[in-house]
Amino acid sequence: GWVNSRWQDFEQAWQCSDKPLMNVLKTKLRLALTCRSRWPAYAYHKEDVALRSSNWNDHFNPDTGARVVMHDGTNIPFRTPTDATYQRSMYSEYYGEACAKTTVSNQLCSWIRGWELCTGRIGDSQMIKDTGIMEIQKEFAGMDPTSTVPFLNVFDKGFRNWMEAQSNGQKVLQPIFAKGERSFSRSEVLHTAAVAHVRSGNERAVGRCKMSWFIKNGTVNHTWDIDMLCDAWLAWTFQVNFMYDKYL
Repeated sequence: GWVNSRWQDFEQAWQCSDKPLMNVLKTKLRLALTCRSRWPAYAYHKEDVALRSSNWNDHFNPDTGARVVMHDGTNIPFRTPTDATYQRSMYSEYYGEACAKTTVSNQLCSWIRGWELCTGRIGDSQMIKDTGIMEIQKEFAGMDPTSTVPFLNVFDKGFRNWMEAQSNGQKVLQPIFAKGERSFSRSEVLHTAAVAHVRSGNERAVGRCKMSWFIKNGTVNHTWDIDMLCDAWLAWTFQVNFMYDKYL
């Protein structure tokens, strides 16, 4: 009765009604979020080098190379609001549904961090700004006793945060993108392929974060409190670091 996939299974196994089970869930969420708030947002550079695959050392010098962190966006489905204003703010044209959007960050050592949920209409670049990722990374890199190298933020082409990263003493690596039908040069094609290779692990990081049925279904199949869903996302994306083998 300790591991079940449905709420009603817990009710039957523990002979409990909905209210005490909800209190147990909220208590566990508070414990996980308290632990997350006390844990470093990222692995130190020395830890990242020690825990990542040695193949990465061929691309990034372990002593002077970049402190690589990949970012990718994802969504959590929401029920379509009845209010037109709320519906407009929650609807994402990219995902074609009402949802929350969020960012998942991943280091080469496979340390994952999920960031706060935003409304579905928000753009990818604005999402990075509103969650304060660049400022947090600048502070973390400045306090890292193992290295002073800045973060190298690896983005997909939809993100436009180069100037923000530069103002916070960080760097950006992302594919080449251009308007219209302009053909890419040989160097641009090679650059884009290299970025795709570096970003390959971030899709798997997003997959880890959405392995939870609770997270993957959002509020479509149930009426969970929105604040609790936000807390569940932060707690789950922290816990996955201790539940699965690394994959990079």
